[in-house]
Amino acid sequence: MPNLNNYSEKIANHRNEHVKSLYPSTNGEKDGQNWIEFHREGDMILCRRSQETPDGRVVDPIRLNHKIDNVSAYECLWYFWDTSVRLEWEHTIESFDILEKPDDHTIVLHQWHKRVWPSAKRDAVYLSTIEKYEEYDNSDKITEHDPAYIKGSTWIVTNFSVEHPAMPQIDVSKNNIVRV
Repeated sequence: MPNLNNYSEKIANHRNEHVKSLYPSTNGEKDGQNWIEFHREGDMILCRRSQETPDGRVVDPIRLNHKIDNVSAYECLWYFWDTSVRLEWEHTIESFDILEKPDDHTIVLHQWHKRVWPSAKRDAVYLSTIEKYEEYDNSDKITEHDPAYIKGSTWIVTNFSVEHPAMPQIDVSKNNIVRV
C-alpha cells in the first residue's frame, strides 16, 4: 500500500503550482495568473481564469475568496475538505470510499459521481490534502483592482488524480464508465 512518502513530491509540486497563482502579475507580464471576477455576493468573490495544461486541455480554475465573521479560513476549508460532511453539501457525488489516509490531512479517495445524461458514468481516484501555507504573505501584494487577493490565513487544498492498486483502471468499452 502506498504511503505519504510516495506522494510527498507530487503534493509539493501541486502545492507550489497553486501557490504561483497567489501572486499577481508584475510589470505587465502575461503569466496566466490574471483572475477575472465573475460573481460577487456580499463578502464572497468568485474569480476564474483560463488556463491550458501542458498537453493542451483547457481548464478553468476557480478561486473563492470569502470572509465569514467568527469563522477562520481553516474552519471553512476543513468543512469542504472533510469527508464526514461532504455528502451534506456536495450533491454531484453519489458515494466515495477512502482508500488510504497517509496522515490526518491527506486522503486518497475513490469517488462515484452522479450520472448526468447523456454522459457516461464517472468515477475518480484522487489524493486530497489540506495544509496551511506559512510562507505566503500577500499583505504587500493586495491591489484594489485585483479581486483574487485578500488578507488573512492562506490554507490550500490540493487535489490531483493518482493511480492506486485498490482501484485499477476501468475498461470504458465494457463498463461505460469514465475515470476523471
